Amino acid sequence: MESPASKRRSFLSPQLPPRTCLWLHRGSNHPGNSICAIAWELSARQAHAKATSNFEHSVNRFAQQPRAWDEGPPTSWGALTDGWQLALSAEKQAVPLNEQALVSLSVRNGTAAPAPVRAWTSQWMKVEFNITRIGGGGLIPPRPLKDQFDILKRSGGGGSVSQVSPGGTASFGRVNLRSLYDLGPNTYQVQALWRDPHRSWAETCNVISTEITISIVH
Repeated sequence: MESPASKRRSFLSPQLPPRTCLWLHRGSNHPGNSICAIAWELSARQAHAKATSNFEHSVNRFAQQPRAWDEGPPTSWGALTDGWQLALSAEKQAVPLNEQALVSLSVRNGTAAPAPVRAWTSQWMKVEFNITRIGGGGLIPPRPLKDQFDILKRSGGGGSVSQVSPGGTASFGRVNLRSLYDLGPNTYQVQALWRDPHRSWAETCNVISTEITISIVH
């Protein structure tokens, strides 16, 4: 069995033929030293080429991995309101009845100064939603509270605050609309509404996203 020390040597230095390595212990003027140097250089080049090939293969594999549906920047923003814009995008326009109806939310700072933005952990706290069925029927209300502890669950979890520079964006993350609303098979129009929590609500207006359409299908 190969000893740990020999394993370290074989890992740190290229393998040379035993006869070539023997020349390393002879005088510096021995003609075999030039042969040993050439063999060493060739072996080192081969090791470097192999390492480079493995690295490029890993990079290519990573680059070929599919991106998450909400990984890129939003393509549609709502109107500028009090210096802010809100973006709402859906994972799917047609959602099977047994799947989540996921949407993603981002906010953009259109003011001239950096400003803090809080991203809540709870889905219930991120933004408000206006959801209506196409064809009428009024706003769909959120799911009712299950018990007296449900309000604590909805408002708990805290969140994180990030400083958003002028022109910069912050992500509020994902929300499963079917967790918040009872959405059966139908087609819905959805808008998100957000207010800057660091300013008085009496002094600010809702920042409203563009309207999107989501269908729940069998």
